[in-house]
Amino acid sequence: MWVIVVLIVILVIYGFWEYSSHQINLKKLRVRIHVNGTRGKSSVTRLIAGGLRGGGLKVFAKTTGTKPRMIFVDGSEIPVLRVGKANIIEQKRIVARARREDAEYFVAECMGVQPPLQTILEKKFIKSHIGVITNARGDHLDEMGPTLACVAASLCNSIPTNGHLFTAEETYLDIIRARAAMVNTEVHKSDPKAISDSDMRGFTYLEHKDNVALALSVCRHLGVSKENALRGMQQANADPGVLRRYKIDTNGKSIEFVNAFAANDPDSYKIIWDMLRIHRDPDKILIVVLNSRRDRIQRSEQMGEFIA
Repeated sequence: MWVIVVLIVILVIYGFWEYSSHQINLKKLRVRIHVNGTRGKSSVTRLIAGGLRGGGLKVFAKTTGTKPRMIFVDGSEIPVLRVGKANIIEQKRIVARARREDAEYFVAECMGVQPPLQTILEKKFIKSHIGVITNARGDHLDEMGPTLACVAASLCNSIPTNGHLFTAEETYLDIIRARAAMVNTEVHKSDPKAISDSDMRGFTYLEHKDNVALALSVCRHLGVSKENALRGMQQANADPGVLRRYKIDTNGKSIEFVNAFAANDPDSYKIIWDMLRIHRDPDKILIVVLNSRRDRIQRSEQMGEFIA
């Protein structure tokens, strides 16, 4: 009996120490940025971090997309090592690492999909000063749906309290504004028209103006000039799942492959489809490869309907 009591006391003390240590680490990070949304979270996380580095700021970032990465203040990065499946508790370890690296700015991609997890991540693990919602699209409808309005409302669980929220979302902006007002947070809507074609030429991969404009608005809010922010973004490493186009010339034929596997919903695919003008050349043979997962049946049905 006494052994059980002692073990419980030890666990309580350890839990209190761990919680206190995490709060201390959070407070040492001058500005914390939490990036959420359906598409583009990893890219926007990297773009914000790159833009802030371009302004000479000491920033540590963590992505959790195609391949989870920790990105250090010098722009170098390493994989996030995991034992088993992803768990939101790892964010405590990431925050501690950011603190040890002497970072002042912290940019984290939201790990949670289910609404309760998004709330816990924001309110307990990140406690951000700046929130980011890239967009609200038709993915993870089984967990955040069933409607797109429900998805938008779910993403709002990561909105900071008494802070600032930046978003590129247009259709469900009213939902975002209403939820932000409930926690006394100011909403900033980014404008892709602020990004010119010449601004995009500095990227070595296919990036979306929406993502660049959103990241730039965050960097400008934190005092980094457009010139320095764009330079930092263009010098930053691209996410492993970023949109890329490959061209091969063989046997007198030209073959192009567009890697768009990271876009998992019809709306995102249509944006890519239109951006690359894939359907505009009747002389080209078009082949679509769909990567289907057994745990994403609804997603496969959506993509099948779109392709058909």
